[in-house]
Amino acid sequence: MPVEELKIVVMLSNWQKGEAKYKQNYPQSPIVIIPLRLWSPEECEAFIDKKLKDIIEATQLDDKELATKFPCSDKERWADSQGWVVMKYGGKKATKKFETEKEANEFWLAMDVKKRREYFVEERKSDPTRCLDWCEAATVCVQWRREKGELTLGESEREEALF
Repeated sequence: MPVEELKIVVMLSNWQKGEAKYKQNYPQSPIVIIPLRLWSPEECEAFIDKKLKDIIEATQLDDKELATKFPCSDKERWADSQGWVVMKYGGKKATKKFETEKEANEFWLAMDVKKRREYFVEERKSDPTRCLDWCEAATVCVQWRREKGELTLGESEREEALF
């Protein structure tokens, strides 16, 4: 039988009714059905061809080149946006939190010009769960080590020279 549709059925074990009541973007039920679009055979073939070419090219690169040419995306790293904030330069806490970049920018733009110079808009992201808990290469990953502050751009070149 040919496949006619794809769906993911998600059971949210830590779903909270109170959160659903007050947060617009929170799932309204502990069971969520996510429909997926079926790809055409041509789309599948093009995707696989590109991935294979990328993998072959990646095997020829050193770690630094790999992190630069094929960095893992936030989506691949399971690092989601947790919203947007308006921050004061030098401050440690958000002045105000927003769900969208547009809302944060509107708030920032509504400040008088002098005050606006003291503030900036920033996206808050969750920790990259995949890197933290699931990726076996994280300890040697140049991208991850740079992000954690264990490796600066200059250090990766010096480290390379040692090997």
